[in-house]
Amino acid sequence: MSLKTDTNTNDLTESYEIIKLIFSDPVRAFDIYNKTDFLSKFHLLKIHFYFWLFVYPTKLIGNYFQTRNIIDFERSTLHPIIDHPLTMLAIYPIFILLVMQMDTIRRFYKPVDRLKSLNYDPPDLFLLAFIPFSASALFWFLPRPWCFIPIAISLLYSVQICYQYLREVSKLSLKEVVMYILFSSVLYLLLLLLLNIGFKIYRNYKL
Repeated sequence: MSLKTDTNTNDLTESYEIIKLIFSDPVRAFDIYNKTDFLSKFHLLKIHFYFWLFVYPTKLIGNYFQTRNIIDFERSTLHPIIDHPLTMLAIYPIFILLVMQMDTIRRFYKPVDRLKSLNYDPPDLFLLAFIPFSASALFWFLPRPWCFIPIAISLLYSVQICYQYLREVSKLSLKEVVMYILFSSVLYLLLLLLLNIGFKIYRNYKL
């Protein structure tokens, strides 16, 4: 029981340290994550999940401010379904799922000399880098369009960390980074095209 309690305490301490460092020293945050044995992808997902829990209550508060005109801002014309707290809550895990797929592509994008080593790039770089984006869930209480400002800043900051990790951890050159982004974009566009074709076939079949 004591061992389990100590492990949970260490888990919380290291998770808090990672959250703190990702905003001040992202490379050191990765070093701590990479060198701490009991931290894993599951722990990073828990950090994201804990931030996502704030989406629903903060969005409800923001909608309340908007409808009551407590803060005098221009009313939004977003569709009620799009503006619903559950819709906003769903955006985060879907986005992070796409980020995780890009992380998988990154690990196997750079060629590895199998005769010398089988050491691929370290995992979960992007999952770690997008913690600030998940933390933007705290800002949905702001009325529109002002809530989008810190959310956009957190997204850009996460992208900047990804670029920093690609250069300093994955050791990709600027050209390799550009090629990786283009390669990933093509894969996602192909996936989007296949989904669009599948949807049109399904719709025509239903009609």
